[in-house]
Amino acid sequence: MGLLLWMACGDVEPAETSCSPTDEVCDGVDSDCDGRVDEGVTDTVYADADGDGLGDPAAPQAACGTDWPGYSANADDCDDTNATWPVEAWPDADGDGFGALGSESTWVCDLTGYANESTDCDDEDAAIHPSADEVCGNGIDDNCDDTGAACPDSGPG
Repeated sequence: MGLLLWMACGDVEPAETSCSPTDEVCDGVDSDCDGRVDEGVTDTVYADADGDGLGDPAAPQAACGTDWPGYSANADDCDDTNATWPVEAWPDADGDGFGALGSESTWVCDLTGYANESTDCDDEDAAIHPSADEVCGNGIDDNCDDTGAACPDSGPG
């Protein structure tokens, strides 16, 4: 009777109960037989809805390989609906709207404390920047044009 019962149920394959462990690879299979799939071999990528190459930090996804259409490994996008943000900016310590000359740029989502250019020759003094008027005779290069504060010769006097 047991044989007939087994044959009646024989059309259903028994669940796989054996596993031959190998190194885990990113393939959607539990290669190392520990009950978890692709652990330690995936990369975290982030949805990039605006296509600017920066992903939304609130939208992570595990991925294999290097080709992730619509995703990025960089999670620095502050507005994934607008490809123009974040922007490249330079530190602006004095708040005059000009970043420190020679400083390294960074990507920011808020320009507070940053500027869109790095042309300020004295980022400690808000009165000195490329758009400032040159003050004759003060000994300071007020407008960062490398001419200093030379006064024009007014002729013999």
